[in-house]
Amino acid sequence: TQVAREYLRDKDQTRNSIAQAVSYLRRASNIKPENTNLKLELESAETYQSGFRNFVDKDWVQSIENLEVVTSENQNFAGGNAKILLFEAYVALGKQYYASSLFQDALGYFEQAELQTWEDEDNLMKLFQVQVLIGDTLEKLQEYENAVSYYDYALNAIGAADKLVDFPALEDNYAEAVSLAEDEAYEGAILAFQEVIDGIDVIYSISEAVIGDGVCLALFAAENLSTMDAIIDANDLPEDPVITFGQNLNVPVIEN
Repeated sequence: TQVAREYLRDKDQTRNSIAQAVSYLRRASNIKPENTNLKLELESAETYQSGFRNFVDKDWVQSIENLEVVTSENQNFAGGNAKILLFEAYVALGKQYYASSLFQDALGYFEQAELQTWEDEDNLMKLFQVQVLIGDTLEKLQEYENAVSYYDYALNAIGAADKLVDFPALEDNYAEAVSLAEDEAYEGAILAFQEVIDGIDVIYSISEAVIGDGVCLALFAAENLSTMDAIIDANDLPEDPVITFGQNLNVPVIEN
């Protein structure tokens, strides 16, 4: 049981290590069949295994369904790994709906992802990116005032006003966006905010970290206070939740 829990908490877990964890829990349950708590833990581990497999296969709907079951019973199951995967699955499914112009559906999943960010105050990248996605979606729904508000929330959350002092062009765009918003010129404000957001990577801190074969990028990103999208963009990686070959990756972080 102890070994199984260590495998499930591991941020470098793979399909194989999770399968081993489930196998150990199953054996433990067979030894103590009268232990109800252990039986429930095994069921959660099996559901988590399915959710992880769905996540790796990019079956976001099924992954969310399984991970919601696990986290509803224990928010910190697998050392919080279930919650990390659920956040990234919400974002991925929201982006899928957004790409299909199903903006109302996309908004719902982005909002679910945003709720997850409030419990992770150290990872500003998560909050920033998901609030920008909400702003983009609200613009598509022609809710311009709300879109402006979300762009403003996102930039305020990362302390953009202070961090852009060394980047005069972006600082001017930011000031213009805020001014247009105050004048209720929301469509112009949106364009100005988007220019700032397009160039915001200049304030990221970039570090280098090693990721192993078969490791889930979502867990690696969360462990390094980043996101899958940020790491994929910074390293020109394919849109794949798992790293096939171990390598050094650039990890963008927004410092608190």
